[in-house]
Amino acid sequence: MNVTDTRQRLCCAIVSTCICVVSCSEINSRAREERSEAEAAQRLRDVRSAEKTFKARHDRFGTLDDLVEAGVLGLPAADRTSAAYRFSSSATASSYEITATPTLHDDASAYVGWAFFLDESGVIRGAPYGKNNGYRAASKIDQPIREQ
Repeated sequence: MNVTDTRQRLCCAIVSTCICVVSCSEINSRAREERSEAEAAQRLRDVRSAEKTFKARHDRFGTLDDLVEAGVLGLPAADRTSAAYRFSSSATASSYEITATPTLHDDASAYVGWAFFLDESGVIRGAPYGKNNGYRAASKIDQPIREQ
C-alpha cells in the first residue's frame, strides 16, 4: 500500500466519521424536539382537565395562576416557561385560551417546532412555528393535533 492509498483511506474514514457525527446530532436534536412537543401537548391535556375541575368548582374558567392557586394544576405558578416552551393564558367566566410556543428562535431554520393552542372547546390545535410563518403562535384556526 502506498502513501497515496493510505491518505485516501484516511480521508474517507474522516469524512465518514464527520457524516456520522452530523447525522447522529440531527437525529438527537429531532428526538429532543419531539420529546419537548409531547411534553407541551401533555401539559395542555393536564390544563384541559384542570379547567374542567376549576369551572365546576368556581363557575368560571381560570388562568394558569388561578388553576395552580386552586390546587387543580400541579405546576408552580412561576413555571410559565419550560426549557423548550413558553405558556401563556387568559380566561373569562365563559372562555379560556392557553398557548404554548417554542422558546427557540432560529432564523437559519424554516421551523423550530410546533406551537400549540387550547381553548374551552377542549381541542388542542397545533401549527409549525418558525421563521417561515413569522413565529406565529397557534390559534383556533389551526388543525387539531392527532393525539387529543
